[in-house]
Amino acid sequence: RAVYGINGFNGELIWRWDARSVQVEGPIRSVVSGYDSNGDGASDPVVLIFPDNDGPRKILRLDGATGRPIWTLNAGTVGDIEPLDDFNLDGVVDFVMVNLENQINLVSGVDGGLIISIETESVPPLFPAPDLDGDGKRDLIINTGQEEISAWSLLQGEHLWTTGAFSRFELGGNLMFLEDIGSDFDGDGVNEMAGCGMVQVTMCINPVTGETWWADPGNGTSIAILPDNLNGDGVQEVILGGIQGNLVCFDGRDGAVRWNANLDDVGAVIDVISFEDVDLGLSVDVVGIFEDGYVRCISTGGDLSVGQPTYGASPGTSDLIGLFPNPFNSTVNVSFTLERPNTVTLSVMNINGQIMSTRDLGFLQSGVHSISYNPLNDGSIPNGTYFFRIEGSSYDGPIGRGVLLK
Repeated sequence: RAVYGINGFNGELIWRWDARSVQVEGPIRSVVSGYDSNGDGASDPVVLIFPDNDGPRKILRLDGATGRPIWTLNAGTVGDIEPLDDFNLDGVVDFVMVNLENQINLVSGVDGGLIISIETESVPPLFPAPDLDGDGKRDLIINTGQEEISAWSLLQGEHLWTTGAFSRFELGGNLMFLEDIGSDFDGDGVNEMAGCGMVQVTMCINPVTGETWWADPGNGTSIAILPDNLNGDGVQEVILGGIQGNLVCFDGRDGAVRWNANLDDVGAVIDVISFEDVDLGLSVDVVGIFEDGYVRCISTGGDLSVGQPTYGASPGTSDLIGLFPNPFNSTVNVSFTLERPNTVTLSVMNINGQIMSTRDLGFLQSGVHSISYNPLNDGSIPNGTYFFRIEGSSYDGPIGRGVLLK
């Protein structure tokens, strides 16, 4: 429940900011790049905090040089926040956020003041997009919560398009990641975007129209875009991190699978990033972060191989890493760490502290764990906010918050 400023050159600690300093007892949901808001040359991060109680969530902008808060905003039920563009022409990038009350709000990067508010069906996460309508400002793509995505012009306050029935597959749930692939292969002046849904589909779309270029029934937890082009067609490849622990390389132009690295007994891919060439394969490589606690480097040029794993110590704390997807409509993946072996129970509580569902996970070794859990199997649970607690035989475990949207 703290944010750390780390020297990128040598890893030394520069500053530490504790969320409890603003009287908030709750997990830090995200820290996003804030650009420089006060002219000191340091990027000022923006922090989203979910309190343990049912009070408003908080957004803070921290001074990147010192870690001291620049401004604080009570943010209601906000679920995601991202930097977008300078809309009020003060020279500082502003931020867009989406909440669970069907609102998209644009706030000033200087002081957190409200600039624009749009009423529309929306659920986190949200995805900054290029300028789709030619007004000179970046636009926004959002989840509607109805297995659809839609695009909005924030400067004009206008809806641009909505699509849910992709050319060959349904999204089957909320879109979880959407990235610029760095290539404009239809010549409309805007790069295409590739994304993945946790439930069913990986796809590439034209963000100007919402048209689907290609789709594949591969579900994943994250994607990365290769800055190199492996087959020389001028369009970057798309790497999918799968929920079964596999990494899949798609051709960015047509979605053809170029390779699939299947790794056994490693858990889901938590994140995947492209990396500079480390094995002289004359191409960038891919780093995957897996639920079993290891980071693996995959070669994309030359022979496909997995580097020898380096073993580290057990986690220093027992913690609930996260819930995915969130919001969820039935089944949610609960990830957590154990500092030492324990008999573990998962409990689901409503906002009044009433236990709605429990599951005995048995005796687990120290390390990183992930389970797939459907609390609806224990009875009829209505839509709403619920608290997930991991408890061991010798400690009271951490709490995470999930939103059920059936």
